[in-house]
Amino acid sequence: MTDDVNNYLFLVVFYFQGAYGGDEIDVGMGSKGIGVLGSGQIDIHAKQYFPTWTRLAASAKVGDSVIWLQDSVNWEVRSP
Repeated sequence: MTDDVNNYLFLVVFYFQGAYGGDEIDVGMGSKGIGVLGSGQIDIHAKQYFPTWTRLAASAKVGDSVIWLQDSVNWEVRSP
C-alpha cells in the first residue's frame, strides 16, 4: 500500500440484467451505485476539495493567467 494520493483509479462500469427481476444489482440495492455484498469491503481515499464550486469575483477573459474568486478555495492549479 502506498501513501501517494496522486494515484488514479479506473473503474469499469457495465450493465447486466439482474437475476432479481428488473435491473437491480441485488435485492434492495437498486440499479445504480457501487455495492459490496457478503464480507466485501470498499476503501476509498481521496483529497477533499472545498468548496466544490464558487463564483468569479471578476470577469475572466481568454488568456488570463489569474482569476479572482469570491471564496477561498484549496483547489490545485494545473496547466493544460
